[in-house]
Amino acid sequence: MSPIGIRRLFLASVGHFLGFHDRFLVHAGGVVVDGITLLVLGPSGAGKSTIALAALGEGWPVLGDDLAILRRSPGGIDAVGVPRPPTVPTDLGVSLADRGRPVPEDPRSRAQLGAEVLATGFRRIDGIVVVGHGKGPRAEVTPVSGRDVHFLLLGSFPPASHPDQLRRAHPLFAELSRLPARRLGHGVDPGQRLGSAAAALLEVSRELTSRS
Repeated sequence: MSPIGIRRLFLASVGHFLGFHDRFLVHAGGVVVDGITLLVLGPSGAGKSTIALAALGEGWPVLGDDLAILRRSPGGIDAVGVPRPPTVPTDLGVSLADRGRPVPEDPRSRAQLGAEVLATGFRRIDGIVVVGHGKGPRAEVTPVSGRDVHFLLLGSFPPASHPDQLRRAHPLFAELSRLPARRLGHGVDPGQRLGSAAAALLEVSRELTSRS
């Protein structure tokens, strides 16, 4: 079995175990911007790690760049990052990535930071950011439907092939899909990508703050 296949099997097994304890593993990042916790969704290569790196550069807490555990709480739905070292891009100019260790034989030339840069503890999720690649030089923020968020959550759930686990997770995903959600398309200019991503995150957090 290939390393990718082994990883998928491992995550599905871990996700299956957590599901029986009402904890749900998802492929997602998480950042806290001015007290607003944003769950970051997107497939591999969409730019979740760039979001994490932009947040770290601003001194904002980062829960993780790739994996998160969700749970229901009296105040809503909480998330905590899985404490694995974040792997971040190195082609975006001078940044925290320069302190990382190069990932061997990585076609994307990324660097691995220490797990100590991640914030710990569960945080209540206030909104969703769906990350991807835009067409302009700087990041763009646009609306995204709850339906799209719901499908992304289902696709990000490693044990989704197990009907029992999917039945357990579905109500929580449906509730998350009703939270405010925005699509953040990264700018195509590498020199501006981190700064414009940070500005876009701040725009989203301020919008959510004005709603509360």
